[in-house]
Amino acid sequence: MQIPRPRSNARRNKEPDPPVGSSSKPERSYSLVNTISTAGATLMALAALALSLITYYDQRSGEQESTLKDAAHVNWYFLYTNSQTPSQLVVENRSFQPAYAAVVNIEDSNEKNLQNFQIGTLTPCSRVTFELGKHGKDVRIDQKIEMFYRDPVGREWRVGYLGIPVETSRKVYFAPESSRDVIFQWGLEEGWKDLDACG
Repeated sequence: MQIPRPRSNARRNKEPDPPVGSSSKPERSYSLVNTISTAGATLMALAALALSLITYYDQRSGEQESTLKDAAHVNWYFLYTNSQTPSQLVVENRSFQPAYAAVVNIEDSNEKNLQNFQIGTLTPCSRVTFELGKHGKDVRIDQKIEMFYRDPVGREWRVGYLGIPVETSRKVYFAPESSRDVIFQWGLEEGWKDLDACG
């Protein structure tokens, strides 16, 4: 007759193994803090990026507004002795920036040049006038007339009769004292005057 062996309590008293993938409480706390810290840093970086973009676009918008404002202060017009005959061409630069290679251009509907007034550089805050005299009747006011010029940073502009300036990629032939230049051909007198109200 066999005497039964006593059961061992070793397994009964052994600590249970932790489940696979589980971690202790301090490790979980550290992981949570690390996640929150990373999320906070990411949000701060995104906020800084957004602020930088807003500042950049505000600056660009301000520069464009300033450029357009300066361009709007450069204009031209004719004075008339009667409704048909201009007596004087007036070109003004009321901005604080010079305008270069200014040309009042007269062309037909096919952009064929008929006449132009090769003016050159318009100094800041100034007006130049050209007395047309007997040649007033020769000015082709029945055709398309625009002024073209270049600003100090190289942008090309065109301006219709007392109109809004428009930036353009087109460059008008600039050649003072050429066969196209009626200032030279007609021997027009010019007068310069500094303006009081500018900007």
